[in-house]
Amino acid sequence: MLNTFSIVVVTWNSAADLGPLLASLAEQLPGGYETVIVDNASEDATIEVAEAWDGPKQVFRLEENRGFGAASNAGVRAARHEVVVLLNPDTLLVDGSLAALAARAAATRAMWGPELLNEDRSRQPSASPPPASWEVGLDALVPAVLLPPPLRFRCEPWRSRETREVGWLTGACIAARRDVLLELGPFEEALDLFAEDLDLGLRARGLGVRSFFAPDLARVVHLGGRSARQRFADDGATPRIHTRREVVRRRLGPRRELYDYGAQLVFNGTRFLAKRALCRPVERERRWFSAARRR
Repeated sequence: MLNTFSIVVVTWNSAADLGPLLASLAEQLPGGYETVIVDNASEDATIEVAEAWDGPKQVFRLEENRGFGAASNAGVRAARHEVVVLLNPDTLLVDGSLAALAARAAATRAMWGPELLNEDRSRQPSASPPPASWEVGLDALVPAVLLPPPLRFRCEPWRSRETREVGWLTGACIAARRDVLLELGPFEEALDLFAEDLDLGLRARGLGVRSFFAPDLARVVHLGGRSARQRFADDGATPRIHTRREVVRRRLGPRRELYDYGAQLVFNGTRFLAKRALCRPVERERRWFSAARRR
């Protein structure tokens, strides 16, 4: 276990979520950590909640909403400890395993992600293969649950029960050494809300910084989608699709971007047809295709 590390939380109109998160930190973690709260000009009581908390903290209020990436970068720069955990405000700790994740990060030049859980403790897709990879193409054609385990966990690594290297980690919770994060940025500040984590994973791979999904080491509840629901009528589906395309095109080139987008089309198409055949709801797939048509 590592008892001294910094937790960076970026907030925007997060008053309802921040209080429970801070309470879970106080309940589950040993002393020695600090929480760095960077607020993106919230219009609710987020700052009041942050300042009222009596735990170890630094609180910064930006004069304007600079986006998740820029605010996260500011928090990493302000962090006082060797290891930093980037943590969304709409998360909750269910045990003290975040300290174990921080300890693993301290010993490696890599980024580490926990198992992310929904409120009902079911799993979230929180670790992915590299975009525009053969794994993405295979996953589009064949549901991962039908593949043998070695292929299943390559295509959808978040289904694994053991630590494994992945293409990129969901940004709701990432632990790494502070010097490694500063070397990476960590985030591209021109990206406002979506695909910052995908972009981070691609740039990290290019610099030899590996990403590991560690469900056997740590777990965190992620309520998910709070900021997107406040800003976008479709919960952010449209910018999420098009920002992924932009990032893949920029980092991997136009041909691989077309392949990656084609795989996304096939993935949602095969799932739509399979669900229709099984008389299961297809709202998620309809929403994806509707968002994909928008510019």
